[in-house]
Amino acid sequence: MLKQYKWPISVFFVALLVRILAIFFLLNHNQTDGLVTGDGAQYIEFSKNIVAGLGYVENTDQGLLPVAYRPPGYPAILALFQYLGFSLKTVAFFQAIISSLIPVGILILLPKFIKNLPPLVSKTAALMAALDPLQIFYSVTFVTETFFSLAFLGLVFCLLKWRQSMAVKWILFAGLCLGASVYLRPVGIYLGAFLAIAMLVFFIAKKNLGLQVIKHLALFLLVFELMLLPWQIRNFKELGDFSFSSLGFVNFYVYAAPAILAIQENQPFDNISTRLTDQAKKEAPDKARVESLKNKDYVLKQSYNIIEKYPVAYLKAYLLGTNNFLFSGN
Repeated sequence: MLKQYKWPISVFFVALLVRILAIFFLLNHNQTDGLVTGDGAQYIEFSKNIVAGLGYVENTDQGLLPVAYRPPGYPAILALFQYLGFSLKTVAFFQAIISSLIPVGILILLPKFIKNLPPLVSKTAALMAALDPLQIFYSVTFVTETFFSLAFLGLVFCLLKWRQSMAVKWILFAGLCLGASVYLRPVGIYLGAFLAIAMLVFFIAKKNLGLQVIKHLALFLLVFELMLLPWQIRNFKELGDFSFSSLGFVNFYVYAAPAILAIQENQPFDNISTRLTDQAKKEAPDKARVESLKNKDYVLKQSYNIIEKYPVAYLKAYLLGTNNFLFSGN
């Protein structure tokens, strides 16, 4: 009986072995901070404040201030482990186990959703996911990728099940998975609307758009927004803005805008970035933190002005950034 599970079991243990070896390697390199990235240090700080009963806040020169740049999902997971008495290193091993299940899911699910897929293709894809160095690194360090990937793959699975069965439960589960993913990484904040539009176009192209599909997609968006609503209300009460996160508009100001000016003025990116940060500290409503939601209007206006003034440099920065994203490996 175990013979039919030979490949899934093998893929799982291969993935788990290399992840455990990565943990020991990183800890051997640095016993204290081997598993801590720059982002991870912030997540840990926020989680410790949660455990201490201080709320979702960060330590600043002005005292404890509410956080809106990073969503609370991953710090809450770290806080739960600490509250239960586990060390943070335990989280790395837990993430290694979860991450090792993802290649197994690829192996099992790909043939179910892609008809006539050669077994060699799914086996190769599973092994590549198990041994990919970038996935290994991000699955054992204190970053959101493992739990985000789980939520996102859950979204994909539910949408595929919904497409096959048209059962309303699957579209509701899809909305829940997408909402959960945004609490881990806000990259999916606009994905709900994009997916709904894409599915509408798909059904229109197939000449199969009916009232049932429209109702289901409306429920998908409703569940997704209801998932986000508690945090949006929190941000409105704490920071005066209904946005879920300040990540998007802040990245415009700290990445896109400096890149444009660096190209236009032929200056190092870091010099321009420091200049814009110093400018925000003098002019923005919240001078202590550029990433504050209170600075939303200011940083968006500054970013748009730079883009409008130098559209060719913006296009160059966009193409270079896309190339880097697709081909740099990180």
